[in-house]
Amino acid sequence: MTELKFFRLMLVVLATLVLSLGSGWAYYTHRQHLTEAAIDSAFGEYNRYIAACGDNKEGGAWDLAQRAYDSVSKLSAARDVYAGRAELPLWIGAIVCPALVALFYALRWAMTGRVRPLWLLGRRSTAG
Repeated sequence: MTELKFFRLMLVVLATLVLSLGSGWAYYTHRQHLTEAAIDSAFGEYNRYIAACGDNKEGGAWDLAQRAYDSVSKLSAARDVYAGRAELPLWIGAIVCPALVALFYALRWAMTGRVRPLWLLGRRSTAG
């Protein structure tokens, strides 16, 4: 294969990585936002039930408030899990994509002895 074909292959691999990792990040971020909306709803219910029970902590409103509080706790834990999972594709992309480009140019330098990027080589030949 020629080095131009390897360069095109690297671009295809980079685009595939960006699309796949970006879609994974978007999915987990979307789930995080949906969970955040559910937390807001559950917290609103909790506040309504607390206001309804007042100082009486023996009624049905207090039981509903406890359930809403437990729901907020569970949803908060789920939101934190989604936030953690959303960071993973970003870190992988931040490490793998530049490493792939560096690997391509290191192999290119090892095989041909040229260091300049391919898009600059075209300018040199047309300027002369």
